[in-house]
Amino acid sequence: MGLVPTKSSYVLGIDLGTSTSIVSVYTKGKGKVLTIDGKDYMPSAVSFVDKDTKLVGEQAKSRAIIAPENTVTSIKRHMGDSEYKVKIFDEEYTPEQISGDILSKLIEAAMNQQDFDPNGDLKYAVICVPANFTDNAKQATKKAAEIAGLEVLYLLEEPVAASIMYGFNSNKDQNILVYDLGGGTFDVCILNAKTTAGGEYKYEILAKEGIPTLGGDDFDQRLMEHINKKFLEENGIDLLDLQKDQGINRKKLKQAQQKLKEVAEKAKMELSEMDSTSVVVPNIVQNEEGELLHLDTEVTREEFEGLIEDLVNKTEETVKLAIENGKLTIDDIDRIILVGGSTLVPIVKRKIKELFGKEPYSNFNPRTIVSEGAAIFGATLAVPDDAKDNGEAKPEGEIELTQQVTHNLGIMIAGMKFSKIIGKGTEIPPEASVIEEKEYTTQKDNQTEMSIYVYQCSEDIEFINQVDDEGKAKAVFIGEFKLKDIPAALKGVELINVRFEVNAENVIKVSATSKSTGRSEEITLNIERE
Repeated sequence: MGLVPTKSSYVLGIDLGTSTSIVSVYTKGKGKVLTIDGKDYMPSAVSFVDKDTKLVGEQAKSRAIIAPENTVTSIKRHMGDSEYKVKIFDEEYTPEQISGDILSKLIEAAMNQQDFDPNGDLKYAVICVPANFTDNAKQATKKAAEIAGLEVLYLLEEPVAASIMYGFNSNKDQNILVYDLGGGTFDVCILNAKTTAGGEYKYEILAKEGIPTLGGDDFDQRLMEHINKKFLEENGIDLLDLQKDQGINRKKLKQAQQKLKEVAEKAKMELSEMDSTSVVVPNIVQNEEGELLHLDTEVTREEFEGLIEDLVNKTEETVKLAIENGKLTIDDIDRIILVGGSTLVPIVKRKIKELFGKEPYSNFNPRTIVSEGAAIFGATLAVPDDAKDNGEAKPEGEIELTQQVTHNLGIMIAGMKFSKIIGKGTEIPPEASVIEEKEYTTQKDNQTEMSIYVYQCSEDIEFINQVDDEGKAKAVFIGEFKLKDIPAALKGVELINVRFEVNAENVIKVSATSKSTGRSEEITLNIERE
């Protein structure tokens, strides 16, 4: 019989971000951020050299300039979209596969630290997700972890992870508002934190809201468009237009776009520290006459803030909505915690200060606080008996989370109507589930089976095909199953009981039962569902 690899009892705390990813462990009484290629964060990028060779992280991001068509970034925005694929070298890859590559790189880095001995193979993780991630996106995250060889012990919401880090080993009794603006998503979460230095940690979520497609990537895009407009005015070439006949092939334009993206990201960071910055790219593109054109312009912080102010205002409106939904006022918030690299942009802090009349709390690194909090939480969880004890003292006490249901949950009924069964914001008791049921009838004579189509949505809707101002569906389809062998009868006679159960990780179990026969079918919307 061959040797079996030793499993480490360390639990990784992973912030799997849109633009960057971070991994931590709990060791020596605190969360420790592990380095990846010498840094405490890694670009969430994968680049294919050929069909058999992939680069992940910093090398992938650097390679995006020379091979943008073979490089994938911001894949988190597509998690849960079963239709989305990236095609590279005639092969199609799902968001789960790309995210699996990113997670594999994080594991590899964690296994090869200079000042941390994993004491076996790292197999267990707490992975953080946005507070308003759809169930499909959560399933995709678990699938990505499975591809990377990880067992997810818990999917922890990013603002909750930040709150755990904030309250750890300290005495708190506060209402805290976590403003989480990352590379691709925005979340706001209001929690009541009751913690003691002696090891009592209770976090009750009072309200949460979010914008799933707003983040630093959008700031970069606005800045790219602004710089490109200046370049167009000076040179007559639109670097962002691949459709227009400009006498330049798509490959060259894509390379120019990647260079533009790189300098826009750099300029954004510099404008967090300076009032203006120079944006220079020699030989950014060659025109049809063969002349090499240079990008050389100046961008001021005032210009940049003007470009993104409407986006920041959207986050402010979302904050106000969360406060209202939590039946609170601005004066009820004791502390504001900023999370995510995009909160380093000065206009964000200024808007928060104007709204609340006080400075946000800044004693933690907004980039790493989520991963560190996840590592602390992970250290409190049980791991399988076959894992080798790492000899570390676990955090004292327990971390108790009182969660809320993230979305309205229900099914499609006749006329494409949405029938809500569990409402958004419903409290989930610690270490328990919330359960709600509704009764329905057959819709036609002699109906012997019924399809149950499960949907979720962030707001109250009447029909499942309603769309928002941008044309995106308000209801998200998350699963279906059939109840068969219903006794044949006139329509409306047979009664079907539909039951929803949601646990603290917002994993959903749906069942349908024929009242007359007791026959039941169910679906658990997690990693096991294809």
